[in-house]
Amino acid sequence: MIVSYDIDGVLAEQPPPNEIKWGRMNGQQRKDRKQFLNYWYQNANKLLQPKENKFYAISARKNEEVIYSITKQWLNKNYPNQVIDLYLLLKSRSVENVIEFKGAVIKHFKIERHYEDNKKILKGLRKNFPNLELYFWKKGMGEPIIYEN
Repeated sequence: MIVSYDIDGVLAEQPPPNEIKWGRMNGQQRKDRKQFLNYWYQNANKLLQPKENKFYAISARKNEEVIYSITKQWLNKNYPNQVIDLYLLLKSRSVENVIEFKGAVIKHFKIERHYEDNKKILKGLRKNFPNLELYFWKKGMGEPIIYEN
């Protein structure tokens, strides 16, 4: 079975939200937030341990060279020899863009099961992929549960 996992909130602990919306930040605040996120991504606590031997990692993290490299290193350290490949979002982060992005990766690789912590993303994926096995999981839960909405 071909499987994918979201990263933040599923494989890795989710970073705390911005206190100020990105669009309202000045240049220094944006620079500080990026540095904070890079540090967080390098040191995030591992959460769920996939049962599958191999899986794709699909994340709405920004597809920038530094973030990609940090994320790849973190995955290799925490899930050695399990991650087939890593895919990060190329567009701005909105629910619609994330659904479109994750859906494109799922379609391209014929992924049969996806794990996610965001119910809005799950709802969009369900609409576009009625036969895809979707699982919801967030920190504090035991096992992932089937998403059936």
